[in-house]
Amino acid sequence: MKKEEFEGIRDWFDLYVQTFKVTGYGGLKNIILKEKHSRRVSKEAVELGRELGVDQEGLYLVEAIGLLHDVGRFEQFVRYGTFVDARSVNHAEFGVEILKNRGILDGMTPEERDIILYAISNHSRLHLPKDERKNSLFYLKLLRDADKLDIWRVMINYYSHEDQAPNEAVALDLPDTEGVSFEILNDLHEGKTVRSSELKNQNDFKLLQISWIYDINFSCAIRRVLERSYIESIRFFLPENSEIDDVVSEALSRARARQ
Repeated sequence: MKKEEFEGIRDWFDLYVQTFKVTGYGGLKNIILKEKHSRRVSKEAVELGRELGVDQEGLYLVEAIGLLHDVGRFEQFVRYGTFVDARSVNHAEFGVEILKNRGILDGMTPEERDIILYAISNHSRLHLPKDERKNSLFYLKLLRDADKLDIWRVMINYYSHEDQAPNEAVALDLPDTEGVSFEILNDLHEGKTVRSSELKNQNDFKLLQISWIYDINFSCAIRRVLERSYIESIRFFLPENSEIDDVVSEALSRARARQ
């Protein structure tokens, strides 16, 4: 991707998000939350890509993918008042639809357009696709790692300020009840990524965030998780429980082995 092509995407994104910020909609804080998240994921993806040896044109492509990956979130929240896909619309597919309908990627090469749409449409799936589109898969893995790195940051910041008004959109509208689900602890013991459909409360959601360590693709991203103490920080906001200690210890051990 050429610099001017990326700049065109960035300018469109800025204007598109602005349309949601001037409507007077009561959920403005969540529009801004997703805007800032998109910009940080874009930057994080570029930093990972540079460390992985991606050339400059590839880095512009990475930057565009990061910026656009959650483009479906803005209209999703305005239309449905939630970020829960199961109760509204699949935000990844919705984002692809928005980009196609508005022709934002029409001036790109077919390969670049396919890479961007492939990454966006698959970034929130539980597992990576099993096809052999190696070049597209690389960019998808990069996006998924960068996305998780920033979501961990967002969630830890949210948990650290729980004395403020709770934000149901961030907590996925889950109840703040005691205990954790056995099924989720079992998934973690087995080194699996937890399914969102299994969540019963906010503690389960925190365990799901710990399970993401099993879905990180690149060693440079794992190193960032460990350097920033994301797993330990999430653990701090969970109840005292020896089983939780065990699954966290095991997750950290496996992560350190993959650096």
